[in-house]
Amino acid sequence: VLVHSVTFIGIESLPEHVQARVMRSVLLSPGDRFDEQTYDASKERIGRALIEASYAKVTILGHVQVDPKAREACIQFE
Repeated sequence: VLVHSVTFIGIESLPEHVQARVMRSVLLSPGDRFDEQTYDASKERIGRALIEASYAKVTILGHVQVDPKAREACIQFE
């Protein structure tokens, strides 16, 4: 299963430099093979990036929708 897309919900209210840092924290990109451990590591890295940007109480939620027929995964972080 390949990553089809990676999207973010709720970061649009953050300053642009923090948004960029959050997006750079994700270890999966479209075209990559989806891997659960890498997905989990990405959630942890997003949380760390936000904590380092002074957002002390963060909870990173993620959702992966897999289309087995197309062999694609859509990843969403919020």
